[in-house]
Amino acid sequence: MGKEAEFQVEEGIIKAMKRNEDKPIDIYEEDEIDIFELLQVLYNKRWIILSITSVFTAGALVLSLILPKKYKAEVFFEIVQPIHSTAVDGRSAIPVFNTLSIASVKSAVESYFRSKEKELEVNVTQNRRDNRIGKVEVYGRSPEEAKKNLEKVVNIVNSELLRNKLEDVKIEVLLRVRSIDFVLKELKSMRMSIIDPMYLADLHTEKERLEAWLKEPKLIEFTTSIIVYDRPVSPKPLLLTAVALVSGLFLGIFVALFKHAWEERKKSTA
Repeated sequence: MGKEAEFQVEEGIIKAMKRNEDKPIDIYEEDEIDIFELLQVLYNKRWIILSITSVFTAGALVLSLILPKKYKAEVFFEIVQPIHSTAVDGRSAIPVFNTLSIASVKSAVESYFRSKEKELEVNVTQNRRDNRIGKVEVYGRSPEEAKKNLEKVVNIVNSELLRNKLEDVKIEVLLRVRSIDFVLKELKSMRMSIIDPMYLADLHTEKERLEAWLKEPKLIEFTTSIIVYDRPVSPKPLLLTAVALVSGLFLGIFVALFKHAWEERKKSTA
């Protein structure tokens, strides 16, 4: 009887295996069940997800209302070049502050305000299309304060930051004017019959321009009036809320799945 029973068991196993071989296997069945179970878990834990997302979103809204608003004022400027390349006495006039650039102005301005005027936030940028043009950006808690801060920065830049460089340039310009006067006197005393009138006109024009610059010397010329933005540049409530919404949603899903896994583990060990 023992051998017959063993034979019947083996025969039953073989028949079951043949039935399984004939049955088509759905390779996506397990994945579909897992996705359905995942969605079911998230639905069952929806109040956890909604609660965390709501807390994050509400916190972002409150934060955007609490944080101080920051407004921006800006102005464009360019490096002044009072001396051009008109030849005087066989020599060419080289711009006397060819070492002054937007990059050097940026470095001087930002380092000064980081060390001495820390309460002012100042940024200097260079125009991408024209490297002779720069922009100064200053911020404040209101449009009026931003404009006032920018006016203060402009005065400091012209009166303090570039003072030593300005004195050097003034000396160079004075020497240039004297050189032009000398050449004009020489030409007049020689009474040459053949003198290029365009050359004389260029000398007189340059002398007038240099004398005008000496009356109001400056290394930086602001090419636009101060531009003040009525809307704050920060905080940005929509951006802050969107980030908080997405962050809260992902954190809520993580907490829900972790709680479900913890509960299943407790059941299996019970």
